[in-house]
Amino acid sequence: MPISEDVVSAWFKKLAIAHDGGADSSAEGYGYTFFCDELHRLFTMLKHDLMRAFALPEPKRLWKAVVDNATRGYEVEIARLRGAEAAHDRSQTEMKVENAALHTEIVRLQTENAALHADIVRLQAETVTLKADIDRVKTDFADKKARRKEKEQKLEQEKERLLKEKEQEKEKLVKEKDALMSSNRHVLTRMENMERELNAHQVTRSATHAGRWMALKQNKGFYIDDLPVKDLDELSRAETVLVNMLLNIDFPTEISMYNPIVLVLRRLFGDSSAAEKVPEKDTPHFMAEAAWQALHGATATGDKLASVLQTHDHRYLDNYAPDLAICHKTSIIEEPGSIVCVAEVKPTTTDRFNSHMLGQTWDYLHSTVKAQPHRRNVVAVLSSLKRNVVLMHDSQTQVTTQYRECTLADVIRYIRGVVLVQPGYGAHPFPWGADIGAPMRPLGKPRHTAVAEFKIPDAMLDDLAADGNAPVSDFCKGEKLEGRRRTQERFVNRSNRASCMPEMMAVKRLVQNTYPLVPAPRDRSFNSVTDSTTGVSDEINILLKIDKLGAPTTQPIILYHTADFKELAGDGGARSIKGILIDLGEAVNISDRRRAHYFRGGYTCYPLRLMQGKVQTESAYHPVLADDYATWLLLVNSLMYLKPWLTAPRASGKVLCKNSTEQTKMIRFWEELMVMDGWDRFYQAADQERVNELRRLSGFVHWV
Repeated sequence: MPISEDVVSAWFKKLAIAHDGGADSSAEGYGYTFFCDELHRLFTMLKHDLMRAFALPEPKRLWKAVVDNATRGYEVEIARLRGAEAAHDRSQTEMKVENAALHTEIVRLQTENAALHADIVRLQAETVTLKADIDRVKTDFADKKARRKEKEQKLEQEKERLLKEKEQEKEKLVKEKDALMSSNRHVLTRMENMERELNAHQVTRSATHAGRWMALKQNKGFYIDDLPVKDLDELSRAETVLVNMLLNIDFPTEISMYNPIVLVLRRLFGDSSAAEKVPEKDTPHFMAEAAWQALHGATATGDKLASVLQTHDHRYLDNYAPDLAICHKTSIIEEPGSIVCVAEVKPTTTDRFNSHMLGQTWDYLHSTVKAQPHRRNVVAVLSSLKRNVVLMHDSQTQVTTQYRECTLADVIRYIRGVVLVQPGYGAHPFPWGADIGAPMRPLGKPRHTAVAEFKIPDAMLDDLAADGNAPVSDFCKGEKLEGRRRTQERFVNRSNRASCMPEMMAVKRLVQNTYPLVPAPRDRSFNSVTDSTTGVSDEINILLKIDKLGAPTTQPIILYHTADFKELAGDGGARSIKGILIDLGEAVNISDRRRAHYFRGGYTCYPLRLMQGKVQTESAYHPVLADDYATWLLLVNSLMYLKPWLTAPRASGKVLCKNSTEQTKMIRFWEELMVMDGWDRFYQAADQERVNELRRLSGFVHWV
């Protein structure tokens, strides 16, 4: 039965559609569909009988084409699959490499994860501990808060109690105030009465002066007498003219009287000291230039009888400052031990001397007596030029005599004819080292050492300096002279301030070592290892001329001797007003007794009597010429023969004893010195106690 074309077409179409729905690729589906189409054409051609013979080769060709197309499609697909398989192999290789790297990273991360896990465990444990601490702190804070609250409550209660007490005290004070105000009214009334009474009298030291004077007048040891001038020489005509010229000057103030009186007294007492310049108009000392010049002139007497000083502004006498001071003729500064007579000046308009004025003069007189206990008769003058009163105290009988008012000429005659002549009235001549005066400020308080600052008067500089023909030593710059050998290290502690602590320590080092230690040139430091191989005279030259030794560069030439006489220390220069006293006397303590005893400078800073215990330590030290004498012996000995006299403190005390072994040795020593040029005159000066000649010893030592 023949198959219809529609059935064949439907079958092939169904076959093609079924294949297209399950095809895996477009190439495979395309070849198969094409094959079905070509096969459909073949079957269609076979249906036509008339065309079978003609169309037989055509199906073959079509079949071959279909097979070829299908073959080519499968070959292409196989090639594609092979390429995909190769790509897959490459991908697998790469994945293996990446997996190996990832494995290493995974191992590292696992290790880090284990460490992090351990840290987490540790932190968890610490967190537990911190939580426990926080809980404990919270508990403590709560307890403290509770205690603080309790304390605040107690303080609040205490505050309330104190406020109540304050109110009660306030009420009490108000009541006391009312009572005091009531009492003060009575006190104020009495104070007003007292003020009116005090206004009628002087309320400062005047009342004290007057009271002491009234008490003195009631004492049995007080007499009133006439000034003993009947047997004294009258003033010359020129002196009388000079005194009258002074009396005729119209002084505007009391202060303007001081310098003119000093000028006149210096001329009358032979004091040729240079006077001050004419005061300017705006100063309280002003006076007419013509009157000022008229008071100048040569001294009325040939020999110097006394030194006259204006001391109104200097409290040198037991904290008193008398207007004028007549001192011993060798004195160049005011010093309690050298006073011959003090004078208190009052205005020329004074009509009478009241108890205050007389009491003030008596206080000055009494202070002079205390400063000079070995002097029998002490004198003080109260003067207004037109009125004059002299007070005299006899230390032996303890009698004070007030001489009746007299003229200024009589006072001058009395001082020149009695006070400056009779032995019982004049002050004792002081050692030449006493001119340095009393210590101004102590610098140290060691047990065996006394160190203090001194004021050196300008007038002493000529005596302290070397002779005019003496060459300046090259030691001043630390240079070495030809023919001299110095192998030791020289040191000094330097500073720009005088008497500061480093300088004081340098001085102490100098006096505490066994051998003489000397200062070094500038910019040299301290060397504790010192070996002095030079003579004592060389060391003194260096000490005197070095620019600094614990003091400024312009120190006066002063030598200081230690207690064991194994070293010397000093300061050099020529223009300073300060010096350093070094004394190793065990019985001397300046800081404790500076008001009682006025320690002497220069060579007399070594008081043998104190060292030997011959003077009570409670009493004041009053130097005598024997101190200069003995000290000079020790100084010369130290310069020339140091080693044989290492026991000088004991030997020097016996050297003044007649026919003693020490004196015999010293006389033999002097005989040796007599053949040496220069020393003979000092031997004679020491033997005859010529103070001025002994003063030149420092210059001679400087020159040596």
